[in-house]
Formats: sequence, C-alpha cells, structure tokens
Amino acid sequence: NPISALSWWKIFDNLRRSLVPVAILLTLLLSWLFGEPVLAIGATLLVLAVIGAVPLLAALSDLLRKPADLPLLTHLRMAALALVKPIGQFLCSFIFLPYEAYISADAIARTLARLFWTKTKMLEWKTSSDANRSEGHDLPGVMRTMWFAPSLATLAILVLALGKPVMLLIAGPFLGLWLLSPFVAWLLSRTIPAPSVQLSDSQRVFLHKLSRRTWRFFEVFVTAEDNWLPPDNFQETLADGVASRTSPTNIGMALLADLAAWDFGYCSAGRLLDRVRKTVSTLARMERHRGHFYNWYNTRSLKPLFPLYVSTVDSGNLVGHLLVLRSGLLELIETKLLQPRVFGGLGDTARVLLDVARGLHRTEQEGRVPLVGAAVLHKIQRFVDDLEIRPDSLSGLATFLQRLINQAAEITSDVNTGRTTSPKMDVGRISSDQNAELRWWASAVERSCNDHRDDLLQLAAWASLPPPEPLLHLNEGRELLARLNAMPTLREVAVLPQTVMPLMEALVKNVTDGAGASWLRELRKVIAISSQRAADRIKAIEQLASQCQEFADMDFSFLFDDARDLFAIGYNVGDQRLDNSFYDLLASEARLASYVLIAQGQISQE
Repeated sequence: NPISALSWWKIFDNLRRSLVPVAILLTLLLSWLFGEPVLAIGATLLVLAVIGAVPLLAALSDLLRKPADLPLLTHLRMAALALVKPIGQFLCSFIFLPYEAYISADAIARTLARLFWTKTKMLEWKTSSDANRSEGHDLPGVMRTMWFAPSLATLAILVLALGKPVMLLIAGPFLGLWLLSPFVAWLLSRTIPAPSVQLSDSQRVFLHKLSRRTWRFFEVFVTAEDNWLPPDNFQETLADGVASRTSPTNIGMALLADLAAWDFGYCSAGRLLDRVRKTVSTLARMERHRGHFYNWYNTRSLKPLFPLYVSTVDSGNLVGHLLVLRSGLLELIETKLLQPRVFGGLGDTARVLLDVARGLHRTEQEGRVPLVGAAVLHKIQRFVDDLEIRPDSLSGLATFLQRLINQAAEITSDVNTGRTTSPKMDVGRISSDQNAELRWWASAVERSCNDHRDDLLQLAAWASLPPPEPLLHLNEGRELLARLNAMPTLREVAVLPQTVMPLMEALVKNVTDGAGASWLRELRKVIAISSQRAADRIKAIEQLASQCQEFADMDFSFLFDDARDLFAIGYNVGDQRLDNSFYDLLASEARLASYVLIAQGQISQE
C-alpha cells in the first residue's frame, strides 16, 4: 500500500520521539562525567528547560489570561491550584527519565536485532493488560521492574565521587531523585481510597431545595394535556416553549422522578400510584416494535415520529428504569403509611417558598429584596421550624398535618390577597412572573400538606376519631389505642380487622356507656373501610408492578450483532435495517442496556 508524505513524516516523528529520552539522558551524563562545571550547569539547565517548557508555559499563559468577570484573588488562587499539575508532570518526567530511556533503548535494540539479525518474533505484541498482570505492584516488584534507574544513579555517584567530587554539587540532587524513582513510582501507583463525602447542613439544605425545584418540572409538565408523558424540554424564552415530544429515556426518567418524589416526601403514595397508573395506561396505547418503544413520540397524539427507529440506548434505559420502578412500587406494601421523610419534603418545599419570598430567586441586577412583608416571612419561617417538633403517634400526626394545613392556607391567603408588601420593596419593580412564582410555591406547600393528610386518612381513617374519655381508663382500651396509634404498613392495615378484633370484642364487654359503644361501632366501620382500601391499593400496586415487568420484557436479539459481540446503535424499522454503527458493551451510553441484558441472560457475560 502506498504511504503518503504525511504518513512518512508521522513515522519519522515517532522514531525521533523514541530517541528523545536516550538523547537527554546521554546529554546529562556526558556533561557531568566529562565536562567542566560551567558546561554541566548549562547542559542541566537546557534539559530542565526542554522538559518543563511546555507544561510550565501553558500554566503561565493561563495565569496571564484573567477572565474579565473573575475577581483577581480568585483568579490567582485558581491559577496557583492549576500550577500543581504541570509542576508534578515536570518532576515526574525528570525522575523517570532513566527508566524511559531504558525502555526506549531496549525497544530500539530489540527491533534492530529482529529486523537485521534474528528475523524472529517480528509480530510479537504484549498488551498493556498482560504487562500489568506480569509486573508486581508492591515495592519489591517495582524495584525489579525499574532496576536500571537506581543502578545507573549509584554507578554515576561512585564515578563522580572518585573522579570529580565537585560535580556532585551539580549532579547529586538529580542522581538522588533517580535513586528514589522506584519508590516514587510505587508511591504514585498505590490505590487511593475515595474520601467519604461529608456534606454540611447548609449543603444538604441546598441539595434538598434543588431536588424540590427539579420535581416541579414533572409536576407542571407531565399532565393530562401531554397524556402524562414528559415533554423533551421547555424553553423559557418562547411563547409556547414546551417541546411536545418524548423518548423512552424521558419516560423512564419521569417515572423514576415520581418514585423519587415519594422517597423525598414531595408527594404521597396515593399520588405516586395515580401518576404512575396514568403514564402506564398511556404506554399501553402506544405503538411498539417487538416490545420496543420507538425513539420519539408526539406527546399529544401519541404517534411515533418518523423515521421509525428503535434505539438500543433508549430501550435499555427504559428497561432499567421500569425494573427499578417495579421494585420501588412493591416496597410500598411493606412501608409505613407515613414516613418521617414526609416532613422533610414539606420542609424542602417551604424553604424554597421562603427563598422566593425573600427574593433570593431573583438576579442581582433585578435586586434581591423581599417580595413579602416581615409578618409573612415570619409565618413561613415558623412553618419550617414547626416541622422539627412533631408527635409520634398516628392520631397525633393526623392532627399535626391538619395544623400545618391551616398554617399553609393562611400563608397562601396572605400571598393571594396581596398582603405581601415589604417596606423595602418597590412594588413597581415586581413583575407578574415573580408574583406567580410566589403564589405557585405557596400553593405547593398547602397542596402537599393536604395530599399527605388525605392519603393518611384514606388508609387510617380511625386516626381522626378521638376516643371517649372512659375508654382511656380500661386496660383493653389503652391497649387497643396503643395498637391503633402505632404507624402501620400497608399490609398491616389490610389485615387490621383480624388483628384488632379480639381486643375490640374484649372491650365491648366492658363498655357500659352509650358514647363508648357508639365510638366502637364507628371504629369497626372505619377500620373495615380502611382495610378494604389498603387491600385495593396492594392489588393496584401489584398490577402496576406486573405491567412494569411486561413492558420491560423486550427482545433485544435483533439489536445484537453476534459476529461482533456488540450492540448496534439501533434499528431502522421503516427500512428494516440494522444500524451499521455499534456500541462497546460496558464502555458506552448503552452500558445500562448491557448490564440489564446480561443480568437477564439475554446476552452472555463474555
């Protein structure tokens, strides 16, 4: 095959670069052993300049180019930190110079001997993984591998000490570094354990508020208008900025966002199941190919967008997301009706409202002055503080949630009726968008409180029944109330009539007043209703989990190239053609698909 002039030049340049370490090492040794001190100093400075010029000049260039919007001290601090890396590269290049020269000289000698003498092992090749396995990683192993550098340094020190001791003042520090080079290499090669992340309280609060703001996107845009599918994006600067198209990856992420919102306490389990049910119902109506959803759909019409294409990445992501969602849904059955994190979620929403009310969401150019008066700010802050002091009993939590609803409703009323003026605030500078932002978060706090209270009473309706005073004096009454006030799981509520019936029967025999008997009849009624609702919810959860499993059972065989043992980018359904580009199994964006399919046994681990 003909080789172009540029290719010839690349070959020549590679050969030249292989001689650089040998030439630099010989320059230093010859100047130290046979030159005068002045020549040795000059040669040493020349070598240091050659090795360090490129990284140090690049660092100096970054130091001199200060961004206009960056403070000088910040720029200097960042430039100083950036200087650490090139200095380290410079030191390593010099410390490992003898070893690099040895490796290059050995390769050159082997190549010339095989080309012009032995004519054998012309295609010998050793991969980096084989070389890594054959070498020891402990200090003795590194010493055996890098024996040349300390041997050369020891020999040079002896020769200079006997023949030219004055030259040790120049060469001694560098020879000492070469003597220690195996130890330095071993030190740098050690596995450094990742430091554990320790977040401060302020950092945790920031991340929680960020997650609550993120969930707002799915609250606002995953609605009936788009068939409970997430739009691909939203452009704030456009009049109609919603991109009414979606992909399997977007759908999977939206479903997991619902699950994460429940985990964080931003929505109740009932609301989670309602949103998931609506999205899954939509998925059942969408056109598919061999179990796979197409790459893009119109969220309004549910029609796939042309060209009809099945993406390996999108399908793999959706499968993984559906399997995670299935596990998360099934966990609801054995989870307490009201998790402590619920109040953390309410706190996140209230803290975002507090930031908006203080004007912290505005830019510095707009002016960060409060949008409300001190009285309203005080109410929001009191709401946040009250979340830290809450009861433990079921009935106490139901009453506490009702109190929070009243506080949130009062805040929302103040915001909506305009009792929000701050003395420092120029009313003319507040846009309708900022008022809408304030109102949205105020209503979000109230809506979340109602959501959690309603869901709790839906499944534990007895929590709103205050017991009559005489029952508290009976042992059976106290035992029954203790059982009912303990936070149950969904499954425990479903079988509650069987577990509390003996206690209720014993209590009925000892109750003589009409109020107590009436309360027990009402209690029996609401327990039966709650138990049936819990059983219905368990059935709905299991049905949704089954649907998730069904949608996740996709056939990936037509996307896998057996000859290459690789996944294709995708499949063009219109042309009935497999894409001619491929993904590495675990080194690409298709890694989730690879992981899941290996776990499912659809492809081999090899």
